[in-house]
Amino acid sequence: MSQRWGQVLPPREEQYELKRRAALEAAANAFNAHGFYKTSLGDIAAELGVTKAALYYYFKSKDEILFECHTLAIEAMTSLPAISEDLSGLQKVEAFVLGYVDMIVQSFGRCLVLTGTHPLEPENAEKCRAGRRRVHDLLVDMINTGVKDGSIRSQDARLTANFIFGALNWVAQWHRPDGRDDIVRISHDVKDFVINAIAADVSTKEGA
Repeated sequence: MSQRWGQVLPPREEQYELKRRAALEAAANAFNAHGFYKTSLGDIAAELGVTKAALYYYFKSKDEILFECHTLAIEAMTSLPAISEDLSGLQKVEAFVLGYVDMIVQSFGRCLVLTGTHPLEPENAEKCRAGRRRVHDLLVDMINTGVKDGSIRSQDARLTANFIFGALNWVAQWHRPDGRDDIVRISHDVKDFVINAIAADVSTKEGA
């Protein structure tokens, strides 16, 4: 749940950024619940308990708010916990999937998936698409590493990555924080699904 600004009590020098972050959190939750086009700046201001004029002090437009939400999601995707270089490609993909699923069901990750880049102004949309390509390339590199070390079977790493992201991003479509499905269990189930789909068939290789 997003914080109302009246509940944010940081040191004076931190108030601006923390209030801005609270506004982004409230906006992302509103976009996720009602859709970008059906959510107004007035709705976001009401959620925070402030006037729309006060919100304009922090953001110029709804487009800027959505862009910032997407930027935070992409930063989270590209800053997942460090994955050891000593791991096999398959183990790297496993760690990536667990971290990604946990991130994608949170406010900003869900907003990136559910809202997409289409509502953004062209310049901001391209920046977000470039960020998403960087995330895609991270997974492609892991898959290629697995192909080289023999832990992953894939004829086309980019196509394999597309399939994996399709499965991961779909979680944001149906998972609900207040639902009966525990995200920890879901993340491990999704991880098993992905790993079973791409792992090299060791028994076949041994029998060849």
